Amino acid sequence: SATLKTIYQDISDLISSGFDIKRKRRGFYIENVLFSISQLYLISEMINDNGYLKIDERNLLIEKLSNLTSKYDREILQKHSLSIENNETPIINNIDILLQAIAQKCLVSFRYYDLGIKKEKMYRHHLYQLYPLDIVVSNSQCYLIGYQKKYNSINKYRVEKIEKIILQP
Repeated sequence: SATLKTIYQDISDLISSGFDIKRKRRGFYIENVLFSISQLYLISEMINDNGYLKIDERNLLIEKLSNLTSKYDREILQKHSLSIENNETPIINNIDILLQAIAQKCLVSFRYYDLGIKKEKMYRHHLYQLYPLDIVVSNSQCYLIGYQKKYNSINKYRVEKIEKIILQP
């Protein structure tokens, strides 16, 4: 159980860590939060609007965002930010691997596909190799920008259409 001394020590630690904590008659509160509820709501809506995240990934991100606010605002945010559709694209894993490759400045190889008329994957015939330079989001789509030494050119690829990424030494 917490003692009054440990509570005051914890508050002191939070203040020394940069939190703006104020005291009122009924206790303590954080004066300035990182994001307002409206800002968190807009961010959560953007997460839900992007079709390249699976539903569980969307919900996990929104849950993490909601932890940046008070328990009262958290309830409001979670009630209004529920994902309702399912998407089976493993884009988060692709982004993790590609960010690692960008940081290490190493070559990657991957398979790339287009979608056919019936939404079936139609793989392009060759294995792509490039040096990833950046990942950008444009018009709600996530793109890999990379340099292909073989063609001496910079090209872009939709991250959600990339599979079987291998980091080359």
